[in-house]
Amino acid sequence: MRERKRVKIPRGLPKEKLGIFEEKVREKIGRDFHLESIDQDTGEASFVRGVDVATVASDGKIPQASLPHWAC
Repeated sequence: MRERKRVKIPRGLPKEKLGIFEEKVREKIGRDFHLESIDQDTGEASFVRGVDVATVASDGKIPQASLPHWAC
């Protein structure tokens, strides 16, 4: 599962300052987030992080799951 946060990009931010912007955002929302995409139409950057989810059956066993090859 992924957690996503959208952040407004400061107007007129030069491309060469994007790395600094990303670091400042990650300091605020969490170092485990990374920049996924930038939507120039809305002026927003999308940051994501993976979230571990575990399922335990009522008998105490943990069901096994296989991820598709592209998810690894």
